[in-house]
Amino acid sequence: MSCDNIQENGEVARRSFTAFARLADPGLAAWIEDTVAFPSSMVDRITPVTTGQDREATALRFGIEDAWPVVCEPFAQWVLEERFPGGRPPWEEAGVQVVADVEPYELMKLRLLNAGHQALCYFGYLSGYRYAHEAATDPAIAKFLLDYMNVEATPTLRPVPGIDLDAYKRTVAACHHRAEVVSRTHGSASRSTSTRAK
Repeated sequence: MSCDNIQENGEVARRSFTAFARLADPGLAAWIEDTVAFPSSMVDRITPVTTGQDREATALRFGIEDAWPVVCEPFAQWVLEERFPGGRPPWEEAGVQVVADVEPYELMKLRLLNAGHQALCYFGYLSGYRYAHEAATDPAIAKFLLDYMNVEATPTLRPVPGIDLDAYKRTVAACHHRAEVVSRTHGSASRSTSTRAK
């Protein structure tokens, strides 16, 4: 199962594995194509780059030295395509949304969260803010973000089963206010070509 942060990651994994197998053993490639399922998934959780402060806090709090502790926000979402012909663990018990089609969730994330974050960072940087959480407190930028999500992005989305889009947008806006999840406006804006919404 692929959890790569790319759209249709299951299909990408299927093509990659079968192409590799075909080079080594065409029979294995045929077996993979006939037998192995490659469900797509969408995982969302902000995990900023590890800093020296993160390493110090980990050492103080847990009494261990970790060169690369993973710091993350409280919000997490994992959506998984129901494509397991041989059965699967009860992932719903751990909060995973198991769905028939992952694409509406991917588009929701890309168009509301990712593109909203980029917009916040573009205008935040141009307004002199260097961190997303600072830009999010500016009333004009906060209004722009909400207007973008409500007027521009939401009408482009298909229905997203099990998701209250208004609640999701409130969560997205709240995520940007978290000072403990350090996100620089310049770095986020400069990476926009790799995360822009389709």
